Amino acid sequence: MQSGQEPVERARVLYEDHVRTCRFCAGKGSVCQASKILRRTYNNLLRAAGAQSSRPEGAAAPADAALSADAADHGA
Repeated sequence: MQSGQEPVERARVLYEDHVRTCRFCAGKGSVCQASKILRRTYNNLLRAAGAQSSRPEGAAAPADAALSADAADHGA
């Protein structure tokens, strides 16, 4: 089982590695579409890790609660 920070760290390493090795990103000093996606993934994981660490133990995420309520409405 991965700790909460491992996926965040892996996403950061992938992004930084891409920026260093991509001809477009490294050569022109701007970012390509793949770089934007990798950065967005990193930011989303970082935000999710921060939300999980600030929630009390055992509390469901708002999205989880919404899914559970939706499943209950449909008899699942």
